[in-house]
Amino acid sequence: MHLLGKTGFALFIVLSGIIMLMLNTGYGVSQDSEETKLSDRLSFYLHFKQPDLENQRINVLMQSFLSATEFNAPALNVQISNGYTANNIMLGFNEYQMISIAQKDNWTSNGITYFNYQKEDNFSLQFFGLAELYPFDSYLLNLTFTVSDYGMIDNNTDIAISARMLYEGQSGWYMEKDGPLIVEHLISPAQFTQLNQKLILRRVDWSISPLFTVLFVGFGILGAAVLIEPKELKTKSALFTSIFIFSGTFYFNISSNIPKTVSLSMGEYLVMSLFFGAGLLLVVGIIQYRISRVSDSYTFRFIQNCLLAIPIISLTYLVYTEFEAARSYSKMFYWTSIPSEAVFLWSFFFFWAYNFIEWYLMRKKTKSLEEKARNTV
Repeated sequence: MHLLGKTGFALFIVLSGIIMLMLNTGYGVSQDSEETKLSDRLSFYLHFKQPDLENQRINVLMQSFLSATEFNAPALNVQISNGYTANNIMLGFNEYQMISIAQKDNWTSNGITYFNYQKEDNFSLQFFGLAELYPFDSYLLNLTFTVSDYGMIDNNTDIAISARMLYEGQSGWYMEKDGPLIVEHLISPAQFTQLNQKLILRRVDWSISPLFTVLFVGFGILGAAVLIEPKELKTKSALFTSIFIFSGTFYFNISSNIPKTVSLSMGEYLVMSLFFGAGLLLVVGIIQYRISRVSDSYTFRFIQNCLLAIPIISLTYLVYTEFEAARSYSKMFYWTSIPSEAVFLWSFFFFWAYNFIEWYLMRKKTKSLEEKARNTV
């Protein structure tokens, strides 16, 4: 009995402790739940439409949300500014859009009243870039959102800006962010929050692949044409005439679809270079043909190969100048990337070098046979 009494007393102490612990825990949760505040969220969703390259503007549908905030007002005023300055030169003008995000509803939780704001707006924005850099052109939007929140939006607020192109697969464009979202809380002259987000409008790869394919194949054919024997003037004439006709047709086709504010686009210049290269190679081909009728010796064949330096160096200099000019212009537009001109010129030097190697090997083989014949005699 004495042992049983001690055991019962010990169980009573343990159970009492568990009950007190449960009560304390329950009280703590209730107290925390009363003091817990919901986290507010500010979001801007921008849905961009087909850009107008002629006027360098793009239409946008913007959905604005501010949820679970204690800020109570008929509307939340937001100013959207857009401008870009490079090397102390303002590209375009600073434009402003004023919108009011209306209060939608409210509710109370744990004694705190929260408010939701929501609005849809349609407007257009200017973008910054050069259409003349087509097909390597891309464009910047430098957006700053100034929200008059009177200090209610702070570092605990979840802030997001999302951007996308509507019908991206059909429009041939996509939108990407350039750098992180920059948030500043300003208190003078009034309390407001400033958000800055840079966006870049780029072409989808497939949208420029037809032009790339035409230029790559066209310059490749011109480069391979140096392998045609000088006596085959009819073959060269037929090939280069076809390139003349195709280049002219293709030029007018892309020219009518590329808006330009100052001059021809880079793509048009490259098509004209293709036309110029074919003409120059045809002229040299005629001279080579005349030389081949005079003599077909290795010396004259060497002269014929050297003549190819005229169109190859001329065309290389022309294309290099075009790319160098594009790179110079793009310095003011850091978001634009210009590739190397070697993509289009490699075939000329490759096949031209092959011609010289072939000439050297044939000459060496002929001399070897002549020497062997002399030794035999």
